[in-house]
Amino acid sequence: MFTGNLQELQTNGAASCKACIFVSDGKQWQIQRKTATRAFTKSNFENHITQSLHHWLNILMRLLSNLAREQIEFDFQELMGRLMFCLFLGIAFHEDKLALDVMSEDPKCLRTLPDYVEAFDRALYLFDRRRRDPLWRITEKLSGEDKISKKAVELFYGQIDGIIKSRLIAIENGYKPNPDAGVDLLDLFLQSTTDVHTLGGMVFAFLSAGRDTTAYTLSWFMKEIHHKDNQHLDAVNNIRTEAKELGLADSYLRYGDGSRLRFTSAMWDETVRLDTVSPAGQMEAAEDDILPAVPELNMPPRHVKKGDIVSYQNYVLSRMPEVWGKDAAAFDPYRWFTKDGESISYSPFKYHSWNAGPRSCLGRALATYEGIAIATAILERFDVILQDDSRVYEPLAALNMGIKGGLLMRVKERGLDT
Repeated sequence: MFTGNLQELQTNGAASCKACIFVSDGKQWQIQRKTATRAFTKSNFENHITQSLHHWLNILMRLLSNLAREQIEFDFQELMGRLMFCLFLGIAFHEDKLALDVMSEDPKCLRTLPDYVEAFDRALYLFDRRRRDPLWRITEKLSGEDKISKKAVELFYGQIDGIIKSRLIAIENGYKPNPDAGVDLLDLFLQSTTDVHTLGGMVFAFLSAGRDTTAYTLSWFMKEIHHKDNQHLDAVNNIRTEAKELGLADSYLRYGDGSRLRFTSAMWDETVRLDTVSPAGQMEAAEDDILPAVPELNMPPRHVKKGDIVSYQNYVLSRMPEVWGKDAAAFDPYRWFTKDGESISYSPFKYHSWNAGPRSCLGRALATYEGIAIATAILERFDVILQDDSRVYEPLAALNMGIKGGLLMRVKERGLDT
């Protein structure tokens, strides 16, 4: 689906390199999947990932305090995009100092972005648009946007390649990963290749997969928590009660404790189900096959031929009464509990927002941990005031469906008169 459209970013200008886990197949996909799996071990979660998250939560809390003190309205979705970029630089490279150019405790940081981050955003926008424009080569040539996308790619990789080359030089000088500090993504990628172009493509693949999707889901999550349509859920107080019981008033969520926040987790799962940020996907049949019947939907077996495109629509699936019941289109976290109050875990082929099968989302545990940890940290310390808590928030028409127009809000520090 994306091989041609994202060629410039996934290959870093090297036509022979297809370093993107989401469009690769066969041996190349297996290598990248295996490498990525090692990044999300329990040990790495409990050490490097948790340390990085808590470090950036400290900075985020100080920034929100300053925004509250100055009564500044801000776009939560844009802020979460910055935070996810910073977290990625920490988790992938141990590059926290570089990330301070993206987000710091000073509200002025929200006025600008480093050139390479703007380049990443601009490139993603242009490449996403290519999905909907079969004549994109001609369109971009005529508009001059082909030069913009080329420059954006050069800016992004200029920064990322510099980090990779510095690590390669460090290895030549005796650098070895510090187990106490945790193994970052680059350490793991370097076990399979030292080619700068390939490594850069891998870095882009994981950044594009995890940054906007988590930032957007967090934004929908905060919207659902505070929207007037959901006032009957008393979500803020329920989440704060669970967080207080875990002692999160003066600390942050640790990996492994998220499941103890049962209502909060149900709110998160329902947000991911109904406000899925990955609305659709498609695959090409590698050979002739037969898709099995789906009796629940009165769908007979379907014959597909090699080269046929098979697509799925998560956005539609989550709203189908045949799949989720008559209230499929309603936001209801209690669908994640049995009548006896036990938590429900649905089949990934039903709750398909994270995909299913061999290509199920590797980052599900990371995104869930980040999302719940960030939300509870904010709600324990701040009251959130949406600019408009009653309007219908529409999704972006894009590869990743964030909130159209963002999520404008102010925050007020709890326990203080501001």
